[in-house]
Amino acid sequence: MNEQRIMRTSTRSRRLNDFLVRINYQNVCRFSYNNIDAATYTRNDRYRQLITGKCLMKRNVIREAHRLQIHDQRIINLATNIIWNFRLTTSQKDHFTTLANSIRVSRIDNTDTINRALQLNVLQVTNNSFEDNIFNGINFRDFNNIPNP
Repeated sequence: MNEQRIMRTSTRSRRLNDFLVRINYQNVCRFSYNNIDAATYTRNDRYRQLITGKCLMKRNVIREAHRLQIHDQRIINLATNIIWNFRLTTSQKDHFTTLANSIRVSRIDNTDTINRALQLNVLQVTNNSFEDNIFNGINFRDFNNIPNP
């Protein structure tokens, strides 16, 4: 049992080292997306986690791992930690962190947009009740005259 665990660990260690040797660090450190792209990514993120600079860098590591046909999540996580802690300069970390902070602010500061959407009260002209229900919403006051079963 212990031998199998040691073998798995040594195999994973070799695969991690191989990935770290083959990775293109220019792609990992690239800031190829703007605030809108990154905000869209975080909005579509199924975990809805608090976005950090390390999360944004991990996105690049995942892209690079897929380019190298590596799909082991443990390898990707270990590589992300090693790159963040030992390979990135302070200014690169600061840039990722600043971008993450601006995304968080843009996600929080959308109250004006929500208030404007709530004030929309112009009804759409439609040809039938189905379209009216789709575009203007269902008016439940019309259902008050229907007897309950």
